[in-house]
Amino acid sequence: PEPAIVAGSMEAHDGSYAASSGLRIGYVLLKNQQDANAPVIIHFHGTGETAADYRSPALAEKYRDLKVHLLVIDYRGYGWSGGEPSLATFLKDAEPLAEKLPELFVQHGLAWPYPGGLILSGRSLGAQVAVHLTAVFPTLFRALILDSAVSASATGDRLGKAPARSAALQRWRKELEQANLEILAPLDADLWCLSSLDKI
Repeated sequence: PEPAIVAGSMEAHDGSYAASSGLRIGYVLLKNQQDANAPVIIHFHGTGETAADYRSPALAEKYRDLKVHLLVIDYRGYGWSGGEPSLATFLKDAEPLAEKLPELFVQHGLAWPYPGGLILSGRSLGAQVAVHLTAVFPTLFRALILDSAVSASATGDRLGKAPARSAALQRWRKELEQANLEILAPLDADLWCLSSLDKI
């Protein structure tokens, strides 16, 4: 579809990238027309959202006022992405996005290398994707934002129903938190954690 103005100077572009052979993952890019070189926040949303939700004027205005561009990424089976939702693939599906950023930016009229800097962001389940990408591409991002991050949702389905899962996570909580801290140790960027405790 053609780009559309969704909130003043925020122009929405819908697209997708090839995550694997025959599978494409959707995204929404909100370009802030006020500043072509504003920082780009690359955001992985929570489980109850889609990238298209960020086209709403109320959300787009918030990012416009922050003077940033926003690139929101879906997961398999979300929005117009192919495949079925799967905790087994959501981390690996994000890696090709980082590799294809130069191509994607040029396609949407943004410079590469990007002068305004890249900020990686994840909310809830998306925080795990953000941490994973930071570990795989440690020099690509100038900051990492973790909003309502959960340290163990990728293992949740294997730990049984809610009461058993909660007990298992409490038992392993320190080990899981330590594992994430070790992943983030080499990070050479600012780290912001928001509402970091999540009920499971």
